[in-house]
Amino acid sequence: DRDKYTTDTISNLEAAVEEAQTVLDDENRTQEQVGNAYTAVTDAIAKLQPAGDREVLASLIKRAELILSEPEKYTDQSIDGLAEALEEAQAVYENENALQKDVDEAARTLATELSEVRILGDVNHDGQVDTLDAADLLKVSAEIEEVDEYSSSAGDVNKDGVTDTGDAVKILKYAAEMLMEF
Repeated sequence: DRDKYTTDTISNLEAAVEEAQTVLDDENRTQEQVGNAYTAVTDAIAKLQPAGDREVLASLIKRAELILSEPEKYTDQSIDGLAEALEEAQAVYENENALQKDVDEAARTLATELSEVRILGDVNHDGQVDTLDAADLLKVSAEIEEVDEYSSSAGDVNKDGVTDTGDAVKILKYAAEMLMEF
């Protein structure tokens, strides 16, 4: 069951067992040597640390890599800290001695960053860019509704720093498949 434990703690156990075997093979061993070897092995067993389950972290890493491979599809503001969180998560993922708490923390941090990612053009944050998003922008332009900073950022599809009817037109063209990307 080597894979269930960190490589460092497995190595410590192996060293203790090897030393104990050397003591047992010695015909002139003393009771004290046997007792010390026994203590060393039991201590090494007690100090075994389970390796962290990386499955969830692996899927989050893949998602973050996909998003960062196509940054033009997302608002700049929403992917701002994603690369750093991904880098930290990858370091934990690649660390054979990472404990479950370290894996969990890296997964939590990366998941939080992923939850903040906004699709460019998805003003209402329903996961798709469609005519409803354009309608929301038109309502904002007509001062019928207000949107938060994240929605405004998602609506600025031409990235000119202003969310206006020009952006609504582009979203409508995208929804009508007249544009394939912003």
